Amino acid sequence: MKSFSELNLHKTILINLKREGFEKPREIQKLCIPVALKNNDILALSPTASGKTIAFSLGIIQKLLNTSRDKAMIMSPTRELAGQIASVFNKLIVGTPIRSALLTGGSSIQKQIRQLGRNPRIIFLTPGRAWDLTQRRKLSLKDVTTVVLDEGDELINFGFLPQINRLIDLIPKNNKVQKLLFSATLPHSVVSLAERILNNPTKISVDPSLAPAKNIKLEVRFCKDGNKYSQLTTELYERKGGVIVFAKTRRSCDKLAKRLSYDGFSCEHISSNVRQNKRDRIIKKFRNKEFSILIGTDVLARGIDVPHVDTVINFDLPNNAEVFRHRVGRTSRNNDKGTAITIVSDNVKSDWNFIERQIDPNAKPGDFKNKKRRRKSFDRRGGRGKNRFNNRRIDFRSSKDKNEKNKDSRLYAFNPKRDDQKRSRSKKRYDRDRRDKNQREKENKSYSFKKKFGRNNKPFNKGFKNKYKRFSGKKKFRN
Repeated sequence: MKSFSELNLHKTILINLKREGFEKPREIQKLCIPVALKNNDILALSPTASGKTIAFSLGIIQKLLNTSRDKAMIMSPTRELAGQIASVFNKLIVGTPIRSALLTGGSSIQKQIRQLGRNPRIIFLTPGRAWDLTQRRKLSLKDVTTVVLDEGDELINFGFLPQINRLIDLIPKNNKVQKLLFSATLPHSVVSLAERILNNPTKISVDPSLAPAKNIKLEVRFCKDGNKYSQLTTELYERKGGVIVFAKTRRSCDKLAKRLSYDGFSCEHISSNVRQNKRDRIIKKFRNKEFSILIGTDVLARGIDVPHVDTVINFDLPNNAEVFRHRVGRTSRNNDKGTAITIVSDNVKSDWNFIERQIDPNAKPGDFKNKKRRRKSFDRRGGRGKNRFNNRRIDFRSSKDKNEKNKDSRLYAFNPKRDDQKRSRSKKRYDRDRRDKNQREKENKSYSFKKKFGRNNKPFNKGFKNKYKRFSGKKKFRN
């Protein structure tokens, strides 16, 4: 299949695809769209930035254009991903009578209730807000005939499995429901969910490895623990275009944004603490190139599709290779070239080696610097090699010359590595007494410091001095 026109789609769909620049179908689209048009269930294993949204959107739109009552429900784990899918759908339904609604947390629920009053046929939602609206009896699922679970592994990791099961149970059993499950990985939890909700699904797999796309150039910068920020600034000065910087926690994201803005960089940050309307404004400004650096946590790792992002910088390492791949996938959108830079400090080298092994399981052990430190032997006269006795002979021959030259200096200087020198009992006793004396002086100093500058241990006084007579219990009787 070389073009979308071979799929016998509606004319308006083909016109919208051509206007948006979608000319040649990608691999996941070639495999999924014909199966979706036959109304079969699908279990698809596909990485990020592979074109999954177009893969399931064309079949849904074609199905809704052929009917007048059917509805589609599309679940996603994050608000950003739901908004991204909604924007793609809204571009493809231009010129059709199909309406859509976006139901996510963090935004006004009254506006969403008004959207549901217009009878939308495509509903983009996160499971938490959807369950809330069903409990309020504002969201009805009686006409739903298509259910899409995008990023199924993350839906389960975020704890949405109970809400997903409840929402699917609300769909009438008489409806012939087509269910599509897309996931980047296939853990046991996703397999059990697929066995429960899917009916004889067609299994599709596209590049299931955890390695990033081939058109992404991976670079690693090793540095000391205290030089991470300076390494980040040097990379930002050298890069052009849009840059996304990933931090691990909300606090580090906020601190990094303040520090970079103080140093003269135009940047904004997004984390789970930022409200939804502010997130939308920041992403809109970033798309319009009003600033060049966007800092965020793993909230940005899924669902952010900005074409001009040329560089992704991992300031903090992710937990595993799956999150690493989603982070790196924010660049090289639409098969463009991109660069991903990872800053690795000394204390996280072992974590980076673990991620490298997950990315490339066939790597040789010599490729990773993760050797354990050997315990040094406690041999008094040197190492444990086969020439250790020769070293003793050499040391014994040259010991006389060394003793004559360094007699005065070795008398008072104590070196634990120099075991040839036999020390007298008096010298050992002298060193022990000196250590005890120094320890006592330190304790006395700390005690005197606390005594001089510590808190004044005054008795607690509630301030009842003036009221003593009132509570003394003595009463004066008038004559």
